[in-house]
This record gives sequence, structure tokens and C-alpha cells, in this order.
Amino acid sequence: FDDAVEKIGADPMRWLYMRSNPAENMRFGYKLIDEVKRKLLTLYNIYTFFNTYVKKEELLSIDLNPSPKNILDKWILSKMDHLIGISEFNLEKYDVAKAVLAIEDFFINDLSLWYIRRSRKRFHEKTQDRSEAMSALYYVLLNTAKVISPIMPFFAEEMYQNLKTKSMPESVHLCDWPQFKK
Repeated sequence: FDDAVEKIGADPMRWLYMRSNPAENMRFGYKLIDEVKRKLLTLYNIYTFFNTYVKKEELLSIDLNPSPKNILDKWILSKMDHLIGISEFNLEKYDVAKAVLAIEDFFINDLSLWYIRRSRKRFHEKTQDRSEAMSALYYVLLNTAKVISPIMPFFAEEMYQNLKTKSMPESVHLCDWPQFKK
């Protein structure tokens, strides 16, 4: 275990085991871990995309409770709120695998393949539409960091530290669980 963690990192290893149903045989192998790391790279790329187009000083002007007009922003916020509800429900039932698979599906399909691909141009222009897109993606990334923090504490903390402002708690692990909104 120690050799594997040293070679591939603790968070990908946690993600691999948390997404496995403990009632079934758990497999391990470096090829399997490479697949997991490739999926997690999607989340890292989304986070990097945000940091590339949104400067740290712009975070102070971002609305933490966005109410956008753009249909894409409304859609991703509703998907995020749905993910919060599903994750909370499954984690309370100790069904971590379902929660992890829902989170993974969210950041690969909904966030990366749908939202980011269709909103990419909006982040290039200094317009009101850019501000709404920034607020929506900021809300999603902050809440994603909170939702993944029990599973991948190190990456969640790194994300949170780069996204937080001075008025926020010092650590993602000191934050309240995100509130589910219908």
C-alpha cells in the first residue's frame, strides 16, 4: 500500500477504493489507477481552466449565491444542487460508492463535456455574461471541493485554498456542508 501511495498519490488511491462497492471484489492495478487518474484529471483541468481565466482579485467581486439569466448557468447550478442532495443522501446511508460515482459523472459529463465546452467563449470577453459564467463556475467549484473533501482531502484542500477569499473559513474541512436547494 505504502509503495502504491508513494508512486501514485493518496487521493487517486482513495478515489479508486471509494468508488468500489465493498460487497464486490476490489481490484487494484496500476492500469486501473491510470484510468482513475485520467478521470480525476478532468476535474483538475476544469479547476485549471477557471484559474486561467479568472484572476484571484476578481474572486472578491463574484456573487457567492448566483442567480444567472443564462440557461447554461441555471442548468449547471441545478445539476450542482442535485449532486449535493444525492451525495448527502448516499453518504448518510454509508453508500460512498454511489456518491463517488455521482460526483465523477457530474464533473466529467455535466461540468466538462456540457457546461465548460459550451461556455468556453464566455470566459474570454469582459461582459456581464462573463461575470455570470464566472459566478456559476465559482459556485460549482467551491461546492465540488466541499463535496469531494471527505474522499479526496488533499486535492479538495488545494482547490479550496486557491478559490477562497479572506472572509471564508481557513480550510475546506471547516466549511459547512453545502445546502441542497430545490
